Amino acid sequence: MSDFADRPVGRPVGAASPSGLVLFYYHLAREFPQEVDRLREIFPEVNFAVAETEEQFQELLPRAEVIVAPPQPATVLDTTLLATRGKDGAHGAADARGEAADPSGGPSAGASRLRAHVIPFAGINQVPLNWYRQHQVLLAGSHGNAGAVAERAVALMYAAAGRVAEFDADLRQGRWHRRRDEVQPFDYWRSLTGSRITVLGTGTIGCRVAELVAPLVHSAGGERSGELVGLHRGGPNSGHGSAEVHSSHVVTAEAATADGRIRRHPEQLFDRLTTGVEEALAAADVVFVTLPLTEATRGMLTQDLLAATTRATLVNVARAEIIPEEDCYRALTEGTLGAAGIDVWYRNPHPFWKEGPDALPSQYPFHQLRNVVMSPHAASHSREGKLAQFTGALSHVEEYLKTGFMERAVDVVRGY
Repeated sequence: MSDFADRPVGRPVGAASPSGLVLFYYHLAREFPQEVDRLREIFPEVNFAVAETEEQFQELLPRAEVIVAPPQPATVLDTTLLATRGKDGAHGAADARGEAADPSGGPSAGASRLRAHVIPFAGINQVPLNWYRQHQVLLAGSHGNAGAVAERAVALMYAAAGRVAEFDADLRQGRWHRRRDEVQPFDYWRSLTGSRITVLGTGTIGCRVAELVAPLVHSAGGERSGELVGLHRGGPNSGHGSAEVHSSHVVTAEAATADGRIRRHPEQLFDRLTTGVEEALAAADVVFVTLPLTEATRGMLTQDLLAATTRATLVNVARAEIIPEEDCYRALTEGTLGAAGIDVWYRNPHPFWKEGPDALPSQYPFHQLRNVVMSPHAASHSREGKLAQFTGALSHVEEYLKTGFMERAVDVVRGY
């Protein structure tokens, strides 16, 4: 939840400004128009518009009260303040009351004040957070695709540890991974049953990953042969913002159950939670990265830290920059990591292919490594995942139109 000192003046739908507009600028609004129509039916007195081009978006933006769009630079967001600026550029008293500005102040006709921005996906690392704090605009992201991303993460785990892609490519060339060794004639892949699995980040995606891998960690008979460990940003005593990711406080599942003050979903899923990254990584067989990219997590997973694992299989579906690029490559080539399934990269082509559709994802030749399964930032790219992603964004819009607030807004100080 956002911790603004003073929240923006919310306008529930009954008091919405006639000039207010809910503006969509994202491909999912065009792919799933029935979801936008559903909101129109619920809120017939609210104006909804879907911009199909950048020009349309820029034209309608000064009228928008709510936008559902990717991150925008502060210079673009500043155009939404036209309605509350006088001739000298200052905000007028009408803004504080949530009313339209005096026409003599110079705003464009029909302008509104932006009060909420819903980003229709989870990552907000490219958002100018200070702008939202300064202008008290609510910001939210969508975690609706968590199920699809977690499913893909587990698939990458199996593919990397099981050497699936490597064996497939070799057999297409007639290579059967047999050895001229009577004692060990087969080239092994890695079974993960009973493993110690660590999930770095116990948010929506991390918790769903935990649900999916728990049967793998624990034996069929119910006895715990492995361990499921979570790095918990918001654990007890971790401090505001949990920036001290290297602290050593540990919470066991048993202690969480016994302590009535701690009743959170992660404690019910993980065998053990820690706010210390060293404890989380120690002797791990698999490491999932589902943390948000913030100043506290950027570059956090160095090769030295990864060396605490047992040549783990790394799966990253969060952001590439959480692991320094060179450290990630060296860990895979020097044996610090056994394998990796990677969906997020250090170089990403523009979504509309301004640089062309073909681009290698790193300055290092990850594509030449046989122990890496590569995925083109596509963990949520199923129809089911994208629909859930969009409906997750629309749930914020619906809540705002009903209440004037978004209880699951981003904390613009912490950055998540």
